[in-house]
Amino acid sequence: PVGTYDVVVTSQNTGWINGMMPLYGQQSDAESRGSSLGVGTASDGSSPQYLHSKIEVKSGKIVTLTIRRDFKKLAENHPDWSDGKFFKFIWPEQGQEDITYRRSYPKYLLTLEQAKVVQRLFKAFADGKPEVSETNLLAIANKDMEPGKQYKTLNALFNNGKHPAWNSLIIPGKEKETWRLSDPE
Repeated sequence: PVGTYDVVVTSQNTGWINGMMPLYGQQSDAESRGSSLGVGTASDGSSPQYLHSKIEVKSGKIVTLTIRRDFKKLAENHPDWSDGKFFKFIWPEQGQEDITYRRSYPKYLLTLEQAKVVQRLFKAFADGKPEVSETNLLAIANKDMEPGKQYKTLNALFNNGKHPAWNSLIIPGKEKETWRLSDPE
């Protein structure tokens, strides 16, 4: 029908699952009229998503829209860190980039400190500068930790390298003492 629509993109394989921040502060005209165009939206609202754009449909016209995943917008929708102690993050494995609906992507259950590190790496990846120094990441993880309980290495933060995200989601960077998210492509 004729009208203005929000185009919401939902990612089945990239981003934060629990503790998602709301997308909108206010309803658009289309929402207030009860009409919106969702692209791949999940009915339970738990999948990572973002507002892609607004489109206007005019009488007798066809609207064409090309949608590409926007890592920057996905990275902006991080959890509210005060919402809990554990957070889920989903990321495609190397060489597994595929948008089919039936593919299962790894979901990583992270503590608050681990999640903040992953968020920093996610933002760095989205900004096109994926490598972050271990010193910077440890400062983020240890920010609210009591002295004496702070992590001395990233390996220690990720269960002494035994966390499923270690060396699959989080991998060494090319530069010495840097880390990054694995490349999904």
